[in-house]
Amino acid sequence: MKSLIASLMAILVTGASATIINIPDDYATIQAGIDASSDGDTVLVQPGTYVENINFNGHNIVLGSLFLTTGDTSYIEQTVIDGNRAPTVTFESGEDSTAIIIGFAVINGDNGILCENSSPVIFHNHIRNNLNTWGGGEAHYGTGMKLWYSSAKVINNDIYDNSGEGWYWDPVDGAAIYHQGGLPYIANNRIHDNSVRNEWPNRLCGAGIDGAGAAIIYGNIIYNNSSDGRGGGIVLFNPGSMVINNIVVNNSAVMGGGLYVTNPQENELHLLINNIVWNNIAESDSQLHVNQTYPDRQRIIYNNIQDTLYPGEGNISIAPLFRDPDNGDFHLMAIACGDLYDSPCIDAGDPSLIDSLLDCDWGLGELRSDMGAYGGGDSAAVAIDDIISQLPQKYRLQQNYPNPFNLSTLIKYELPQQSQVKIDIYDILGRKVSTLEDALQPAGYHELI
Repeated sequence: MKSLIASLMAILVTGASATIINIPDDYATIQAGIDASSDGDTVLVQPGTYVENINFNGHNIVLGSLFLTTGDTSYIEQTVIDGNRAPTVTFESGEDSTAIIIGFAVINGDNGILCENSSPVIFHNHIRNNLNTWGGGEAHYGTGMKLWYSSAKVINNDIYDNSGEGWYWDPVDGAAIYHQGGLPYIANNRIHDNSVRNEWPNRLCGAGIDGAGAAIIYGNIIYNNSSDGRGGGIVLFNPGSMVINNIVVNNSAVMGGGLYVTNPQENELHLLINNIVWNNIAESDSQLHVNQTYPDRQRIIYNNIQDTLYPGEGNISIAPLFRDPDNGDFHLMAIACGDLYDSPCIDAGDPSLIDSLLDCDWGLGELRSDMGAYGGGDSAAVAIDDIISQLPQKYRLQQNYPNPFNLSTLIKYELPQQSQVKIDIYDILGRKVSTLEDALQPAGYHELI
């Protein structure tokens, strides 16, 4: 990650039209720096605690701590945005994926991050210690993060110690993340120790990820979350979602301690593949509750679900053998290649998904995808595109947007069949600064940021 960030920063420095605005050298507050920026600029924030409620106000910019320029994760906790009991960071003016926040501790808001009708990239932040409480006679959503008609990309964040406390007429839903509308991509996050409490018995109020819309939920570790209603780890409600290669453990609820899955709408499908659901607690359906009114709207295959040999292709119920779960290490145990005591989740995933790295020396399968969040790479996520769309008919590399760019650009390409793909990035002088991709990839529609 450090080398990638450094390469991106090199591109930023060579950009002809972009500006780097330094906080507090150029402006005393983060908001003043955002207000002075233009699309494509970077607002770079020095360590410190900033008690602000910032709003991107339609500026498609990069807001980053020194983690952006160094790759040093210690800068995340050194650079704090404190919302003082109001939304801490807001996107509500149609910001797109060129609006990025990276490398901050986002704390003490009633929503840590609020996205309404906007689709930014939320990358490598700590979203913690936010609190949403009842009042006003209406429901409150998403204490850590609220994604409202948003297709945000929420990647590699640590989302923890957020809590919601609701009353009968004004409950709180979604202690960590709440999403509704759009198609958010929620990937590779650690979501843990969040809680929601409502004086509404058995309410549908997920503590981890709570959704009343479609989402792609991939590669997350969701643990130690608690709800006094339904859905401790993940709630899936209405439009079909894809839940792939997640670890859902040690969560609690009244019903559906791990996952609570309701029927998607007509012509929609919930797809659950390669997940590990283990050691969750509930009064009923501890690991997985599925509403079976329309069983043809659920496809649950190749999962490891405790005490439940769920009727579906490839599902198992065998102790997953994590390396050190008491200390938060949920890698799969691997003593030696093919050893009897290796995790049963290795090489047990959907055989149509092939991990991009097959290396048993690292506890990864040699044949196909593994279950859980620590497989052999991210090609399983890429394969989601194959599920969504029909295969393209020819090779095509679309024009990246924006071009030229400073820190972020969107690259889309199409493969009619499995192919070796290499994508290099060059600066405006024609010098190669980074290789973003160099791997065998499956057919389908692909994109990189």
